[in-house]
Amino acid sequence: MKNHCLLIEELKKIDRLILASVRSWFSFPKSLSNNIFYTPTSLGGLGLRNLHRDYVALRLATALNVVNSRDERIQKIARKALVEIVDKRSKSTLSPIDYLHLDKELIVTKDIRSLLSSIRLNRKSLLIDLEQVETDDPASIDLDLESLMIPPNLQLFRRQHASRIKRLRWHVQKSFLNKWKAQLDQGRTIECFSHLREANSWLRTGQIDIRTYRFAVMGRANTLPTKYTLKKRQLTTSTKCRRCPCDVETIGHVLNGCKHGCALIQLRHNDVVKMISEAVKPKKDWTLRLDQTVPDTQSNRRPDIVLLNLKEKKAVIADITICYEANIDRMDQVREHKIMKYETEANILRDQGFEVHCTALVYGSLGSHHPLNIPQHPTLQLNLWKAKRKTFLKNLTKTILESSYKIWKNHVHHT
Repeated sequence: MKNHCLLIEELKKIDRLILASVRSWFSFPKSLSNNIFYTPTSLGGLGLRNLHRDYVALRLATALNVVNSRDERIQKIARKALVEIVDKRSKSTLSPIDYLHLDKELIVTKDIRSLLSSIRLNRKSLLIDLEQVETDDPASIDLDLESLMIPPNLQLFRRQHASRIKRLRWHVQKSFLNKWKAQLDQGRTIECFSHLREANSWLRTGQIDIRTYRFAVMGRANTLPTKYTLKKRQLTTSTKCRRCPCDVETIGHVLNGCKHGCALIQLRHNDVVKMISEAVKPKKDWTLRLDQTVPDTQSNRRPDIVLLNLKEKKAVIADITICYEANIDRMDQVREHKIMKYETEANILRDQGFEVHCTALVYGSLGSHHPLNIPQHPTLQLNLWKAKRKTFLKNLTKTILESSYKIWKNHVHHT
């Protein structure tokens, strides 16, 4: 691809064919945004490669590799050719860097398209800037790294040692992510799950039931056929819940609020608490209390996890909750509420001389994890090293998604 001039329209045609085939395989609705397909799986998308955009990035990266070749002979020839192209197309009125930032040609050109003569068009297509690297050589052009967008969850060492084509592909992927985020309805939940790879690993590995996979993708994009969504698409006249008196049936209502699914919602919560409690390994002199009242407080409320150290007079009170991740602000509100919920019990213990820490682990019903969950693992004495933690988080995500699919299926198909 990098050494041949392919027809852009043919590549676009192939992209449309691939997109239609994937939609057909998964029975995704037409309303599902195209941007989801081209967003990396680590950020919550399906990770497809857009051939048209990838071809443009590949051609530009190859041209810049030649212009900045380590072989001085190749570099000299390439830069001389670039200057000749610019002089011919600008009638010797512009420097290479100025010409390459033009939106359109100054004159009608009929010369043969090549790697070097296509730099301007490819730069314009990707919406990036170039810079002159050497002050004494106007043809020493390269990528302006400040104009490139980079996916948010990349490690620092990968950014520092990336090739030109890798940086351009990241830029293309981030552009699709930004377009997805800009969609008010389908893009509102992205911030909840794009920060953690383990919350999205099932998209890449496929180690999940295909029906759950389809449900989770559509749920995260808010395209599941709830009454609210069907009303927006003018496929029904009422938004009233089909199982309870609620006036508006949304995905959040189905997965977290409908009385019809209370038993399954509670079961999902219990499964998650069980997984987390099994990973808690209390240190010496610490005792673990699960779903029990806080001792010596006269309170009937039962936090999910209480860790006590009577010898050192320390206590940890933690609640685990699964909410619908409408947006990251909603998850923050839920976390703050859960932390403050047991403040009365904590103050009673403090009056008795205890050092008390209240915390919460918040998960989304579509597999997201609150960003502050992992920093709380040491406080809860979760015995999870790096590799073990990744496996634990992946399994936790899978459990939540499978449980949520059962709740959805029970709501929609139960008779």
